[in-house]
Amino acid sequence: MDLLDRAYDQIIAYFDRDINEKIVMKTNDGQRGYVPGESAKEENRIDFKEFFHVGRELSKEGLKKLE
Repeated sequence: MDLLDRAYDQIIAYFDRDINEKIVMKTNDGQRGYVPGESAKEENRIDFKEFFHVGRELSKEGLKKLE
């Protein structure tokens, strides 16, 4: 099994976990970490797809620019 296969196995295992075991991000407008679902702009219905945002680490100054 190669690295990519192991990574996919970990992704599947993560999303199979109970919702209460996943970390829900409350900062940076959902731009990092687990997001259980979202609504389209100006839409009242929730889209039930879940996802996990990843990206490079930001400095304190970079984070302030996002606020």
